[in-house]
Amino acid sequence: MHYKLALIGFGNVARSLARLLIRKQDLLKSQHDVTFSFTGIATGSHGFAVNPDGLDIQKALDLVEGGQSISSLSSTDVKDSLAVINNSQANVMFEEFSG
Repeated sequence: MHYKLALIGFGNVARSLARLLIRKQDLLKSQHDVTFSFTGIATGSHGFAVNPDGLDIQKALDLVEGGQSISSLSSTDVKDSLAVINNSQANVMFEEFSG
């Protein structure tokens, strides 16, 4: 089964989750027949990105950790988290709460 994932918040916790999933993707495929793609990311300070066909998550990590915007990765012009949710076609959404 293929899952489309959206990350609402892309701080330390969400980036660690993305890295973990990348590291475990072969294991998830071979042992559980699970594949995934990241189709939406919303950040408070690095912009928003959506692509229902899948975002380059490693590029998103590199951009954010370099202090740059991820908006260039988007196939659709999105301006807020709700637009990311509505346009990502995600099956699963992770929200990083900082409070």
